[in-house]
Amino acid sequence: MNEEKHSFPTSRSLHENILSFSSEEEYNALIDSLSMLTDEELLQWESSQEGFTSMYRVHSEALEKILNATCKEEYESVKAAYQTDFIFNEKDSTDLSIYMPVLNVSKAITLNPEGFVCIAGERKNLREFENYDGYKKELSLLYPVPLGVTIENGINRVHVKRRKESSPHRLVYEEASRLSV
Repeated sequence: MNEEKHSFPTSRSLHENILSFSSEEEYNALIDSLSMLTDEELLQWESSQEGFTSMYRVHSEALEKILNATCKEEYESVKAAYQTDFIFNEKDSTDLSIYMPVLNVSKAITLNPEGFVCIAGERKNLREFENYDGYKKELSLLYPVPLGVTIENGINRVHVKRRKESSPHRLVYEEASRLSV
């Protein structure tokens, strides 16, 4: 990552896998700066925060486990392990995706897996929604065009326009699974 190209606040600290910021302004400035980074650069930034593991990284690891599941039991095991931190679609058995409880990846990279960050000495839960209905409602407010979901060879595919590199709102859409339910 080119440090000259990106300026980040320097008064961050870490306590119990929670990043701390001195003020809302400092936190928001960081979110704005991070919104300009690619996914790879975001993960590099997160790696530079010694001892910190973000919601985004844990979500990526969980998604990888889902994609590598070879049977329904493996999927259910992954789902059980991540049920408290992430959102699963309980209404549609063909949607085996795992969703973060925030839509902004720049925010997710600053939160711990439970959704917490410390701002001005106060521990804050910045989860935007707790269930799939809340996720869909928030998504529809940001993107009023309906998402196209198709099943191709037993794989759930979501068809949307990918974000531009400079877009502050990034969503991760992946193949949900090769499992038949």
